[in-house]
Amino acid sequence: MLGKANHLLNFGRFSILALLGLFGLVALFGIRGYRSQICPPDCAGLDLRRANLQGSNLTGADLSQANLSGIDLSEQLWPRLSLSGADLQGAKLTGTNLSHLDLSGADLRGANLTGARLHGASLHRAVVDATTQIDPKWRLVWELVNQGGRYRDLTGLDLKEANLWGSDLRGANLSRAQLERAVLSQARLQDADLSGATLNEADFQKANLSQANLSQAQCRWADFRRATLKGTNFSEADARGAWFGQAQVEGIRLEGAQLQGALMPDGARAPSEP
Repeated sequence: MLGKANHLLNFGRFSILALLGLFGLVALFGIRGYRSQICPPDCAGLDLRRANLQGSNLTGADLSQANLSGIDLSEQLWPRLSLSGADLQGAKLTGTNLSHLDLSGADLRGANLTGARLHGASLHRAVVDATTQIDPKWRLVWELVNQGGRYRDLTGLDLKEANLWGSDLRGANLSRAQLERAVLSQARLQDADLSGATLNEADFQKANLSQANLSQAQCRWADFRRATLKGTNFSEADARGAWFGQAQVEGIRLEGAQLQGALMPDGARAPSEP
């Protein structure tokens, strides 16, 4: 009887030690030790304020609606991450590569995004205020997306790779602006001045460019598919290799425009350069 009691006592001690060892490992490695079993790729809505995500691989993870307030995500690179609706209040995002990520509806009040890369990122409905530390270029992009830029003077500004999807830029002065690889699909650009602007590889799919001035603009490989181009001025523009498939064209001006290799509205491709 005594031997059996000693056996049970030893087993209990072993179990307690094993549990202490497990908790010690969790304390040592933080959430990294077991997160792969419970979080990525679906982390939506989780409270991750105490999680240690530095150096973690969250590529493709869904962090939408997650609570990440006050967390340190500086100098991270996480492709294809969704942060839509996430609570990032007070988060440290300095130098973080957020390019092409979905930040729509995210709360960025008090967050530090100094030096963060936001090329192609969606800032639609994101919450930004005076306490948000963000580079001037991306604050401007946030303003244009959420407040509109109708008749605004944006002459010569750097908006390269900005995600301006659906923005209201009617009558805006974008002459000589740098908009390479910018996303302007479904944007309202009626009567906008884009003369001399750099629009190479920009996305204008389904945008309304009626009466817009793109004279002398650089539009090489720009995408105007299904765009509205009524009375649009492309005179002396360089639109070599541009896509105009299924665009609504009426009264367009093309005097002196370069269209070699462009895909025309009827599906035919203009002759390439010799």
